[in-house]
Amino acid sequence: MPLETGTYRLFGRRATLAYLNTIAPAAARLVGEHFGRRPLATTQILLTTPTGLGQLFRSTQAGLAGVSENTADPAMRLMRAEPRQLYSTTTPRPGKAGGTLTLINARRNRHARDLEESLLYELVAVDQLGRPKARERWITVVRDLCGVAPQPPHVRKALEKDFAAADKEAARVVEALAPRLRDAA
Repeated sequence: MPLETGTYRLFGRRATLAYLNTIAPAAARLVGEHFGRRPLATTQILLTTPTGLGQLFRSTQAGLAGVSENTADPAMRLMRAEPRQLYSTTTPRPGKAGGTLTLINARRNRHARDLEESLLYELVAVDQLGRPKARERWITVVRDLCGVAPQPPHVRKALEKDFAAADKEAARVVEALAPRLRDAA
């Protein structure tokens, strides 16, 4: 799995980025072995601030829905928490090349254990987004939230159920793989 790491609007934290660069290949290998289906999608992992996280997430959702960034504000509900409380999030990247964008809040992931668990959680999300029709479902939700292509209530409910199941699965996998990642690091 091609991994690209970097920072966005974040100064300092070189040690955190260095540690992320050290554990990311091992975490990707563990997640790949766990699922064993296919290689994970090309992933860009960015350490950022809460403000940067919100900006990047909003602009990515706008690109996916084909709307302006202001119109994409309702899509912010796809994040599991407010940017200041959020540890990390993953989203498909717009464009035909696909891939995913993982945003890690450097202010919340101050300890190695937090960073390891956030990275594993988001790499599971990368695998989930690589499953058949997952990208299309994500775009359907974004377009619905932005008012571009409203969905009937039963479709919304089914999509919400899919997202909740994915979160539960990711939590289970992190619990199983975190000790192995600590041993590998």
